[in-house]
Amino acid sequence: MDQPRRHGCLSVWLVLIIFVNTLVGVFYLSAGALAEAADLPGWAFPVLGAAGFLNVLSAFAIWRWRRWGFWLFVSTSVTVLVVNLTLGVGPQAVLGLISALVLYAALQLGSPRGWDRLR
Repeated sequence: MDQPRRHGCLSVWLVLIIFVNTLVGVFYLSAGALAEAADLPGWAFPVLGAAGFLNVLSAFAIWRWRRWGFWLFVSTSVTVLVVNLTLGVGPQAVLGLISALVLYAALQLGSPRGWDRLR
């Protein structure tokens, strides 16, 4: 079975998602003392760390042409937005949603479009 080729922009974006979110997940799950020192709720860093690793899972799913990977990415982006707003993070709280929009745009590239290849 011949795997369909993905557009270069989609490939680069997925690799970037995997790299950055692996670092984010490791940081948040290993920085519990930092959360205590910053007087943040104890649940915040584990939730943000888990979201990072779920984003890595979603990128791998999209790489394998699974539509649920996109929806997982969107749901973790919304979760992170809610957590960040709860913590009082400023305007950068929307970066996850912007990342989801860039992912959607990258899935619209190519002929046929990457989005149409997702199953």
